[in-house]
Amino acid sequence: MNNAPAARGNLIFLAILVIAGVFLAMNFSRQDDEVATVDIGRVAQLAREGKVKSIAVNDQDLTIELTDGKQVKSRKEDNGSVVETLVNLGVPESAIGAGTGQIAITITPPSLWTNLLPLVGTGVTVLIMIGFFIFLMRQAQGVGNQAFSFGKSRARVFTGDK
Repeated sequence: MNNAPAARGNLIFLAILVIAGVFLAMNFSRQDDEVATVDIGRVAQLAREGKVKSIAVNDQDLTIELTDGKQVKSRKEDNGSVVETLVNLGVPESAIGAGTGQIAITITPPSLWTNLLPLVGTGVTVLIMIGFFIFLMRQAQGVGNQAFSFGKSRARVFTGDK
């Protein structure tokens, strides 16, 4: 008997399991930086006290650099800008800007990977599922042919003259 197709199928299945394991490990092993996280109200309080040097905005995430050199992270609401949020929380508009003694705000454009990574993850998942179903169908092909052949007899009917 030739076990090469079965071994190849097992190898493909093992490769799919390893790839899925790597993706799961990468997903769960993300470690956040050792930067403290504070709420937006605390950021506004620090800004009113003049302790905020700059704010870097990346989508909804804020990285705040304090005047003493430390960094903290925060998050703003989806709607509205960080300036509107700080003004609504009592920070004077004159304290926000790029002038001397004011809070410099830097806005980072969204990365290409922000939108592309979920699509790649979904595509890989779909390809793995398609591969798994193809693997199952190829394994069942030989069995399916034998399962419905029980009524097919090779015996021939012979009469006296034939």
